[in-house]
Amino acid sequence: MKIAAAAGVSPEVVLRLAGLLPKPPDWSPALDELATLFEQLPEDDQDELLSLARMKAQKVRGARAKPTSPRVRPVSTRAAGPRPGRVAGHHAGEDGKD
Repeated sequence: MKIAAAAGVSPEVVLRLAGLLPKPPDWSPALDELATLFEQLPEDDQDELLSLARMKAQKVRGARAKPTSPRVRPVSTRAAGPRPGRVAGHHAGEDGKD
């Protein structure tokens, strides 16, 4: 189909959008476009794209599985000791000058 080629999509997309082919309940034009582009890639690029998609899907599944709790500030990993500008063992008011 010339329309599909000009639009850079598969003929199935054009036929579905025209109502000449039934649309599956979960069909999307983006998914058809992705399949068309995927088929045009060399096998190494297809493998890379699949790995990326799997990684992103796993990340999304992981985000859904985590309980929603308020953010907790991480504990500082800084070595314990007096803060800069302070003298160790000196507390405000000890010498009556503070």
